[in-house]
Amino acid sequence: MGNRELLNAWAALKYRTPPYVLPGDEALLAEEPDLVCRCDGGWREFIRRPDFSRPGDTRFHVSLLPLPFVGDLSTAKIFFLMLNPGLGPHDYFGEYEVPEFRRRLLADLKQAKRKRPQPFRVSTD
Repeated sequence: MGNRELLNAWAALKYRTPPYVLPGDEALLAEEPDLVCRCDGGWREFIRRPDFSRPGDTRFHVSLLPLPFVGDLSTAKIFFLMLNPGLGPHDYFGEYEVPEFRRRLLADLKQAKRKRPQPFRVSTD
């Protein structure tokens, strides 16, 4: 899959209800159920779980929006490649309890144009 195809796939994904997984990846995750965490009830369900905020949790939390990139890729002049951003209770809280945070994550995934400047844009003036 090329760059444009991958961006189009993330933009086309329906983000109404979890799991948030690209078509075709479901089969891979189904092969390794111990690598996947589903918490479709969001923040309120997550804080009630016995594994809430378990240190070193490396499972795929498919009830959270994926973060394959941040910012407007069409105008980026530099790309920083980073490791997995990690996981904390704030991720579930932010996505399920802070609507503006979730809207911004979705805007990045869909590469929606924003009226406000991108958060990482550096002025060359």
